[in-house]
Amino acid sequence: MGSAVGAGWHRRERPASSSSSAGPASSSPGPDPIGPTVAVGATELNTRRVIDEYAATVRGAAALFAALAGLAATPVTAWQRPICVGVLIWAVVRLTWRRRPAGPVTIAVDLAVGCLVGATAPLTTSLPDLTVMRGFAVNVVNPISLTLAWYRRRGPAIGLSCTVLACYLASLSIASGAPVWTLAATYVLPVQTLLSWTLVGTFLPAARSADAEAARRVTTAIELEVAAARRTAEREHWAVMHDTAASTLLMVGDGVPAAANARIRRQAARDLKTIGGSPDSPPDETGDLPQAVRQLVAGTLIEVRVRVDGVGALPADVVRATVSATRELLTNVERHAGIGRARIDLVGVGTGFELSVQDDGPGFDPRDLGRGLRVSVVERMHRVGGQVRIDSQLGRGSTTTIGWSPR
Repeated sequence: MGSAVGAGWHRRERPASSSSSAGPASSSPGPDPIGPTVAVGATELNTRRVIDEYAATVRGAAALFAALAGLAATPVTAWQRPICVGVLIWAVVRLTWRRRPAGPVTIAVDLAVGCLVGATAPLTTSLPDLTVMRGFAVNVVNPISLTLAWYRRRGPAIGLSCTVLACYLASLSIASGAPVWTLAATYVLPVQTLLSWTLVGTFLPAARSADAEAARRVTTAIELEVAAARRTAEREHWAVMHDTAASTLLMVGDGVPAAANARIRRQAARDLKTIGGSPDSPPDETGDLPQAVRQLVAGTLIEVRVRVDGVGALPADVVRATVSATRELLTNVERHAGIGRARIDLVGVGTGFELSVQDDGPGFDPRDLGRGLRVSVVERMHRVGGQVRIDSQLGRGSTTTIGWSPR
């Protein structure tokens, strides 16, 4: 059966308290925080990757420009230039590796840089600039705290951001000699971080909802396909029963000449094999339709002339359906036409074929098809992409043509 989409699923790590959408899972490499293994959909996984990459870009770019500005400015202390050089190197590496997943090691390094720059803020930024939240230190610390809040583990994310801000605010309080609660930065920076954490927190639930909806669509599509396959199998089962056991028992009930007893026994044995799931013959499996038709004709109770011209190998399911439909047509000739002979013309048409069964019986009205023709011939051929054309008039015999060509 075919797959819908559907959404791809990956085995990733997430805390047990996190919400997740259910779905099939497959292996996906990449570092993750420690936690129970749950299924994560493709939309959520892609959203995480975009957030991680954007966060790394913001941290690296902000630190790069701040470090270059710090190196160009007049040093506040002798430590300013070494600290700026170290941050510059980290920023270049971070931008180079921005596409890598934000794993524990990467986050730990980013946290260490943020805490170091925050704790040494008085060594790199003048006190007036610190007081108004300006200069090298805040231009590095603030982007780091804002983007650490985007970390995929929501609880640790806000803790990481608060740790960086705590280092910065503590050093600012010590340098200024003012209590930390009197500093404007104590309120501005945490509020910015909280808003950033809240905003990004809306993205992942939306992605999980999209994955859950995609999973539901895939499940529904599979259920519909299973139901359709079950109906097809049931129709084929009843068609086979009609073509084999029912027809043979009806012939026995109507009475057959003693000379035909051997053929009836062969036909009953063939019916048992067909109902039991065994193929009628190896040709049905090999796709050799001419040979399969000849083998079918050899077991019939009427005289059948067969003409074959230019038919190549065909899909096995098409061969099986065509042979079963032809068997039903020959059975109808034997039971209803009242004559003991028929003609089969099998002709190749491109990479397909046309097979016609003709008899000189009394004919019938094609608009009034019985169950045998409708189910065992027309519907059966339609299921494999074939077509059926019936030409018949009362008193003038009938010709049924089965056609198939690759789509």
